Amino acid sequence: MRKSIRLLTWFPTIAFLVFCLPVFRAQAQSELKVVTATLASTQSVVGKLAVLSDRLLFVDDENPATSFLVDKANILSANADGEAITLQLNQPILDRAGSANRVILRLPSVTDALSLVSWFNASGAGANGTANTAAPAAGDPSVLTYNATRKKFLRGNTQGKLIVDGARIIFESTANASESRRWELKEIREFKQDNPFEIVITSSGGEKYSLILEGKGMDSSEYREISDRITKARTAK
Repeated sequence: MRKSIRLLTWFPTIAFLVFCLPVFRAQAQSELKVVTATLASTQSVVGKLAVLSDRLLFVDDENPATSFLVDKANILSANADGEAITLQLNQPILDRAGSANRVILRLPSVTDALSLVSWFNASGAGANGTANTAAPAAGDPSVLTYNATRKKFLRGNTQGKLIVDGARIIFESTANASESRRWELKEIREFKQDNPFEIVITSSGGEKYSLILEGKGMDSSEYREISDRITKARTAK
């Protein structure tokens, strides 16, 4: 029994090494850094992030089959916010939730996040041939971003950011990666606005997220734009 328990405990590490072996062989002369990372998807996914000279490898501890590789040349931008880093990609990757052009990872420390931005900036190049800094770059006008707080009944609130792009809505918690969520637009059952500062997102599975927006909130034109995107995604064949 003890041997079985030990094997289960070491399984994520063994799976990581097996999955990475071909990459390690190909990159034998490259400096390799491996850190624990949490992927913000439809649920929080804990895994390992291997940083090579020209690519990133995320290995899902629980389900190695949904691990993915990102070439530096495929990254449009890399922006750090505390311990979290957001990678905007030119070509999508596949993770547990499906296809995604935006990857949000929470790393062990702010230093790790900044180090990854520096890695991206090295040699000055991503998919757009330009370097980034830790500060958010000027965004695509189709991407809407709001500082937001998730309201939780009797369990305190969670601060973060609400990000809406052309294919999905993301709540990125700045304090607790397990509170982060990502929904494909077609998976949203209801997007409700009570007033410019309060919205409720209901997924196709019935999960509800109540958010309070800061600053000027979400004006009526932005709400209609997001609602139209959801309608188009749900009716698209």
